[in-house]
Amino acid sequence: MTISTRSLGTLPQRLFADWHRLCLRPELLERARSWPVDIEVIASLDDLLRHCGYEGRRDDDTADEMLRQVVEVARHDDLAARVVLQRLLPGLLAIAHRRGHTAPGGSEPVLAELVGVAWELVRSYPVQRRPRHVAANLVRDTEYQAFRRPSRLVRALREIPVARPVSDQSLLIDPTDSWLNDPGRQLGEVLRSGRAAGLATDDLELLARLAAGEPMNALASDLGVSDRTLRTRRALAVERLRRVVAAA
Repeated sequence: MTISTRSLGTLPQRLFADWHRLCLRPELLERARSWPVDIEVIASLDDLLRHCGYEGRRDDDTADEMLRQVVEVARHDDLAARVVLQRLLPGLLAIAHRRGHTAPGGSEPVLAELVGVAWELVRSYPVQRRPRHVAANLVRDTEYQAFRRPSRLVRALREIPVARPVSDQSLLIDPTDSWLNDPGRQLGEVLRSGRAAGLATDDLELLARLAAGEPMNALASDLGVSDRTLRTRRALAVERLRRVVAAA
């Protein structure tokens, strides 16, 4: 089924227009040609996109491997991440079209949320652990993170009051400490478990600052990101926390 971008508002047009502008910049093509990917000649960014499976067969293993290589570059290169995002757009548009019928505001805010989440996931996708079916995995993960992820810990971060900031020392506090007997006890235990299980320091610091009651807008300003980006980072940190604690 072909999805009309007109039914999804102006965002798709802006994304496709942005892609067209990128394709017209020769210095970006030269940059793409420097990537360690298995293409002898990259004629254009559109050519690279097609090699990654854009508008191609779902069962194309060669395209899947090419996309995996570009995703690996995308961890440190925003142009590569933009190539991957363009590759994912048909899937994201289909989700936005489907969910937009019942979502407040229609399809465009759904697509905006999907694009923001997808960008973060592309930059952190575990290519070594999940090297196959990369496009399908990313589209599925994006919908899950945006609309289906477990909300219990997210609600805890938003709603549970904490008596005092969750500092590094607090994460090591004895379980009998009175702080753990207040309404933040469960969250403190989860954070402490995440630290013991090896959750990244950046994730712990972000979750701890939110748990301490630091306002989202103030924290976003301090970190130099938008409120939407911070919400996405929070969601990803919560999901990583859930995974490492479950694995432990």
